[in-house]
Amino acid sequence: MWVNGMSDHDIQVIVSHNITTLSTDNHFYFRSKFNRTSVLEFNIQLMYKSWDNVFAYEDMNPSFNNFFNTYLRLFN
Repeated sequence: MWVNGMSDHDIQVIVSHNITTLSTDNHFYFRSKFNRTSVLEFNIQLMYKSWDNVFAYEDMNPSFNNFFNTYLRLFN
């Protein structure tokens, strides 16, 4: 039997020496500011939001998805 080294039934080993990687410290952080004012504004936005799209379904999955999407839009 001829083995071409490309089958998923045969083991394949790759050994690499002297590999250098570039370290990139490009990190992005998102922070929310929580204080009394921001929490109050968030609660007011929740209060005045129409929740008809949440209660429009008998199935729990679309109802939860609509609720969660609305909640996240207001939160972010």
